[in-house]
Amino acid sequence: ENGIIDIVELRKLMFADFVEGDQAYAEVLDVPNLLSVVEEQLVDYNQQSKTRMDLVLFLYAAEHICRISRVIRQDLGNALLVGVGGSGRQSLTRIAAYMSEYAVYSIAISKS
Repeated sequence: ENGIIDIVELRKLMFADFVEGDQAYAEVLDVPNLLSVVEEQLVDYNQQSKTRMDLVLFLYAAEHICRISRVIRQDLGNALLVGVGGSGRQSLTRIAAYMSEYAVYSIAISKS
């Protein structure tokens, strides 16, 4: 109304190329549909994967999946995800990679 954009409005601004069937990178206008698509992908992932991922999908997680997906689909795309243990960095990245049909490799870091 007043032409001022605040953080709440910016959080609503999401783009993805996996919501619609045509793979067009576009603004996500239907958030319930976004959550439904990601939930379907999670179900597919769990059916095909050896290790089941029990995630509770909510808007904040979907926002991060959109961001991670955008980054990893770029040529030479990479990101450093920072957060406390158990915050979902690895799980959300695995889902984004699965949706992009990428293989995920991880290394175990140890002190020895």
